[in-house]
Amino acid sequence: MAASASPPPDHPLTSPETLLDWVEHHPDLQHLKADQRHAAPRPIWRQLAGRIRGLMVASPADFHGTAYVTAATHKDSQLVASGVTASNWIDGAGNFSLFLFACGAGNLLGWITASLLTGLLFKFDKDICTTVARGRKGNHRVALVAILFGLVPLSLLKSFGTGLGVEVLQNRTQLEQLQASKIVNAVLDDQRRQLKRLEAPEAGTAAVKEQCRSGQATLSRLAYGDPRWMSLQVELYGEWSQRRTDWSRTTRSGQRPICVELKLLEDAQRQRVAAERELLERSEQKRLRFGNDQRFLQTSFPERFAATFEPDGTFRSPVQLVTVGIENFFTMLSRGQWAAMGLSIYVLSFSLITSTVVCALVIAHSRRPGVALSWSDDVRQERDRWLAEQLKAYDNDAAAGDTDNGGRPW
Repeated sequence: MAASASPPPDHPLTSPETLLDWVEHHPDLQHLKADQRHAAPRPIWRQLAGRIRGLMVASPADFHGTAYVTAATHKDSQLVASGVTASNWIDGAGNFSLFLFACGAGNLLGWITASLLTGLLFKFDKDICTTVARGRKGNHRVALVAILFGLVPLSLLKSFGTGLGVEVLQNRTQLEQLQASKIVNAVLDDQRRQLKRLEAPEAGTAAVKEQCRSGQATLSRLAYGDPRWMSLQVELYGEWSQRRTDWSRTTRSGQRPICVELKLLEDAQRQRVAAERELLERSEQKRLRFGNDQRFLQTSFPERFAATFEPDGTFRSPVQLVTVGIENFFTMLSRGQWAAMGLSIYVLSFSLITSTVVCALVIAHSRRPGVALSWSDDVRQERDRWLAEQLKAYDNDAAAGDTDNGGRPW
C-alpha cells in the first residue's frame, strides 16, 4: 500500500482543513468517504430545525477555543452556555410580546416580523457573549468594548424590553382607558383654556370702555346747562327719544352710543362665557355619569375617538399601544409606584437579576486559565506539531507493514 503524503514535521497543521484533507486522501480511510457518499441527505426541515436551534441555544463550543480543552473547561462552558440560553429565553418571551404588539398581533406578517426580531436579538446577544468569552484570546480591548458597549447595555435593554412586553400584554385594556383619559383631559383642558380666553378683556371692549369712562368723567364736570353737556350725553347714551331703541339690531359703524356699545359688548362677552362654562360643566358632569372615559369619548367626541381607537375600543395603531405602554411603565417606575405595576415589575426584576448573573458568569469565564489555554496560539502550534509527527509516524508504520506482509498491512 502506497503511503500518502503527510505534513512534514517542520510544517505544523495550521487549520482543521489540513487534517481533513489528510483524512480525505489517506488510503486507509477511504471507507469513511464511501459511508459519507451513501449516507442519506438530511431533510430540509431537519436542517432548518438545526439552524433555528443553533440560533436559540448557545453552544458550549462558542465559549472556549480549540487549542486544548480540559474537561473542566468544557463543563464550565456548558454552564455558561446554559445560562446564556436561559437568560435569552426569559428575555425573549417578553421582548417577543413587545415586538408582536408593535408589529401587529392581528396579522401573519406581524408574527413573522416579531419572530425575526427576537431571533436577531438572540443572535446578537450570543455573538456579544462569545466575543467577551474570547477576551483571553489576546484581544482584550475588543472584549472590554464588547462588555461596556454591548453586553451590559444589551442586557439592560432586553430586561426592560421584557418588562415592557409584560406590561403591554397584561394591561392592554388599562392602557386603552389611560389613553382615552389622556385625550379627554386634553379636550377638557382646551375648553378651560377657551373659557379663560373668553373671560379675559377683549382689546376692542377695553378701548370702548376707556372712551365711555373718559366721557362720563368729562360729563360729570360739566354743568347741566352747558351746550357740551347735551352733545356729550347724546354721544355717550343717545337721545331721549332713543331710550327704547333696541341697539343690538344696529351696526357699530357710528350708530350706537359709546356707553351703550360698551354694555352690548360686555353682555355679549358674558353670554359667550356663560355658554362656554355651561358646555364645560355639562362635559364634566357627563364624564362623571359615564365613569368610563373611553365610552364618554366615543359618545361626546366621536371624531377624537375614531382618530385613536377602533369601534370596539382597541387601538387603531399597534405602535401607539406600545408607546402608551412605555410611557405608563416608566412613569410608574420613576414615581415608585411599583405595587401598581404588578407582574411587569416582578418580571423586570427577575430579568435584571438573571442578566446580571449571566454577565458576571461570562466575564468570569473569559478569565479562567483553562479558557485562556484553549485560545493559546502557542499551545495550538505545539499540538499541531505533535499531530503532524503522529500522522507521519502512522504513515511510516503503514508503509513498513506493506513491505513486511507482502502488501497487506495486517
